[in-house]
Amino acid sequence: MDSGSSSIWVVSGGCNSPACLGSGSARKNKKRFNWWLSSTFKLAMESFKFYYGTGEVSGFVGIDNVNIGGVTIAGQKFGIATEISHWGSTPVGGIFGMGFPKSYAVASPMQNFVRGLPSPYWIMWINPAVINPTLGQSTGLISFGQLDEKHCRPTWRWVPLSSDSDWQVALSSFQIGSYYVDTTGQAVLNEVVRVTGASWNGNIGLYMLPCSTRHRKPELKFAIHGIIYGIASNQYIVNLNHGNNRCVLGFMSTGGGRFNHGYILGAPWFRSFCNLFNYRDRNMAFSSSIAA
Repeated sequence: MDSGSSSIWVVSGGCNSPACLGSGSARKNKKRFNWWLSSTFKLAMESFKFYYGTGEVSGFVGIDNVNIGGVTIAGQKFGIATEISHWGSTPVGGIFGMGFPKSYAVASPMQNFVRGLPSPYWIMWINPAVINPTLGQSTGLISFGQLDEKHCRPTWRWVPLSSDSDWQVALSSFQIGSYYVDTTGQAVLNEVVRVTGASWNGNIGLYMLPCSTRHRKPELKFAIHGIIYGIASNQYIVNLNHGNNRCVLGFMSTGGGRFNHGYILGAPWFRSFCNLFNYRDRNMAFSSSIAA
């Protein structure tokens, strides 16, 4: 489920490359689509190729009925991946893009999907108590068309989007400790590294610091639409089992490339706050998460 893209693709049952089959523990959980067994499947006589920050995927386009969360999207175009350059070590069998329509060969599913919901929004909750999940562990919930009262605090802060094409909101300032800035960029990352005392690990391409400091560093504070949102240090300093009491700093540079935004709010943000995506009104809302 990807809020940063707007198309669907699944791994073809006819793709037998290591990335399609999955490697290690992912292989037994890798889902592939045997499109030739579907009586409602049609070839669209088109091809597709998508680029992501960590790789690319390509194949051909098909048309079939797609069911998710009990809602069926009839006659939906989606990609059948025959080549994947990444995700081989994960159990990901495809991507469902939850973004706004783009000019892609694979049409966005969301316009038809929201028509089948009781309300035109969905809520993403990621359990803040689970930092490094194991395969098969339940770590979150997506609620389609209804509020998640079990996992989200009742106070929601509504925020208008700052883009017509993306789930993007305006960040007016950032703070960690006594450092405050009203813009984004490399200087922000440099200051986070300085304040936390993290050091670069070239082997894994991330900043690291002692796990014993996870609960002792300052909050990351983001100002969005007049509200300050704080992320505790135990959410942005994570133990990914690298050993030697070394944890990873969950803060990095996007490095330009295909990222056209000043910042991306990822896993530490989603563990700290429930995110409500309102497709019809094109706005978002945030509420503090409740650990399960």
